[in-house]
Amino acid sequence: MAALREVTNKMDEAQVTPDRHYLFITPTLKGVLDDYSLVNPTMSNLVLTRFARVVEVPQMRFYTKIDPLSGETDEFGYAKASSSRTISFMVLEKSAVIEFDKHTASRVFSPDKLKSLDSYMMKHCQYDIVELLDNRLQACT
Repeated sequence: MAALREVTNKMDEAQVTPDRHYLFITPTLKGVLDDYSLVNPTMSNLVLTRFARVVEVPQMRFYTKIDPLSGETDEFGYAKASSSRTISFMVLEKSAVIEFDKHTASRVFSPDKLKSLDSYMMKHCQYDIVELLDNRLQACT
């Protein structure tokens, strides 16, 4: 709770308006914060209302660093990097994040190639890159 309050204060001081704060948090920590205010009525979890959106991210997908897998073997997607550590929450300012396509590949199979299905089938693969703008890093924690 104190860490979230510290982050929102830091962003407010950096002139980031609350309607641009986005919180990514593990379901476990979100549950703890919700339960905390129920058990301690004098302590509120109103800090969660200071975000434009709260997104729950499972802990198994919340790391500081990942290694993309090539797909050359049976492994696809990504794996946690050896130098990575798990995190519980992350706060971003919406305009600081840019996303762009790195690789997009599509392939359409016609019914004459898929005789067993007698229909068209489309195979689509897309990889994106998400980066933070250097001049906006102070607005993200």
